Amino acid sequence: MFAVTLAICLFNNLTAGRYLLAAHWAVALILALALSAVKKKHAATALILTLLLLGGRAVSHAFFVKEFRSQADLRQNLMEVLDEMKREGLKGAYAGYDLSWLLTFFSGEEIIVAPLEGHQMRYPKHREYVASLRPEVFILPEDDPYDGILKGGKKIVAEKKVGSYFLITTES
Repeated sequence: MFAVTLAICLFNNLTAGRYLLAAHWAVALILALALSAVKKKHAATALILTLLLLGGRAVSHAFFVKEFRSQADLRQNLMEVLDEMKREGLKGAYAGYDLSWLLTFFSGEEIIVAPLEGHQMRYPKHREYVASLRPEVFILPEDDPYDGILKGGKKIVAEKKVGSYFLITTES
């Protein structure tokens, strides 16, 4: 059991880690029990396992801090997009799934951003609302090609770069 818990704690990543949070509380208890059961001749092994555990947690924490900082940059970029949409009087747009719910949330639903992919729609009223708006606006990351928009026979009439995103306006 100790080896399994140790492996989980050493090799989890930020996304998988959230599923293993229930196991993390047990690590200290299992480590304490394992160390108290170790005889003097296994003290070096116990020390190595303890250092591995602590080292793994330190590395995991370092990745968390790095990810947290990049999330702050992401939020700043999203707020710039929302500010630009407000300046232009835009009430809604389409974007990728993750981007759509983040923008809708950060705007307090003042601006509704629906997912580009209809099958990912969890709240159909948002998609219906955005579909009723003119002009049709798309928010795309700078590294995302516009192929999906152009395949639908849409003609791009305006393109504006805001932070690391493009606001694309198409002819309806």
